[in-house]
Amino acid sequence: MSNEKQNTKKPTLQDVAIIAGVSVSTVSHVLNKTAKISDVTKARVMEAVHTLNYRPASESAGRLFRQNRKTIGVIVQDIRNEFYAACAGSILGCADNSAYTVLLCDCEYDLQREIDIVQELIYQNASGLIFFGGTDDSSAIQLADGYGIPVVLANRRVSGFSSVTFNHTKIIRELISMLHKANRKEYLYLSESLDLQSISDRRDGFCLGMMDCGVSPNNYSIVWDKRLQLNKVDMGYVVLEEYIDTHHGVDFDTIITSSDLIAIGVLKCLAKHDYRVPEDIWVLGYDDISVASIVSPSLTTIRQDTDRLGEEAFSLLNEMIQSGNHRPKQIMIENTLVIRESAF
Repeated sequence: MSNEKQNTKKPTLQDVAIIAGVSVSTVSHVLNKTAKISDVTKARVMEAVHTLNYRPASESAGRLFRQNRKTIGVIVQDIRNEFYAACAGSILGCADNSAYTVLLCDCEYDLQREIDIVQELIYQNASGLIFFGGTDDSSAIQLADGYGIPVVLANRRVSGFSSVTFNHTKIIRELISMLHKANRKEYLYLSESLDLQSISDRRDGFCLGMMDCGVSPNNYSIVWDKRLQLNKVDMGYVVLEEYIDTHHGVDFDTIITSSDLIAIGVLKCLAKHDYRVPEDIWVLGYDDISVASIVSPSLTTIRQDTDRLGEEAFSLLNEMIQSGNHRPKQIMIENTLVIRESAF
């Protein structure tokens, strides 16, 4: 009987210290970041934590307060990007009148950083996690799930997990049909790295639209460049400039981009080369960020309802936490085309 109880008891700070071969105070300093500890020692402590599946207990008055007011972690890809900032704002708005404290984290499109953030949120005893955006690699998500933490994915899909997503492929496919009916003939699709699911979904919609309309591969080009992931306006300008230099001008009448910021860089580059928008070339963005309506010409784009994305993700996570039911649920939100001066 005593052996069975010993085998099923929750691991303690002392257990972690024994496995790691360090003092209890050292383990505490590593987990709470209250002292400078060598990377080698940190690694031993973290390995012991994972081996034992250790999570801090809620013992002090402060921790009891945090236990009553649950903490949820929100992980975005790039908080400087207006899309992710708006998503985060939506979550914070939802949390204002709830029993949740939000820990907002930026993984900067870095998978290892995403994993490290999840590890930290586990040690913070987070009650649930929301991931905004991301790749097909689910290592960080699986890590959280291994600790029994409810997970909701927003603008991202992983089999077996709840998600709230936009129908990117459908809206781009429909957009191509509209462009074809408007007698557009030659297309350039300009995209950031295809690592992110939402970005590859848009590319898929473009390709399917080309097939639907019978557009020959000779009449369209897809250019994707990892540099467009950050500094999108400047890099949108640079990447199109390089394309124009390589091809000795433009060989298209329509440019579709995976981001409004890239489209703004494109507008600047075309103006420099004396191409008129929309008279010579149509330009279309994606996201409908705040400046899309005030650039010149104003940008035709695809609107994503970030408020609803955040609200649905928060509601879904709250439902999972309150009920204890982690059965996956999928919610799809339709995007809308916003027509302005740069196309149509």
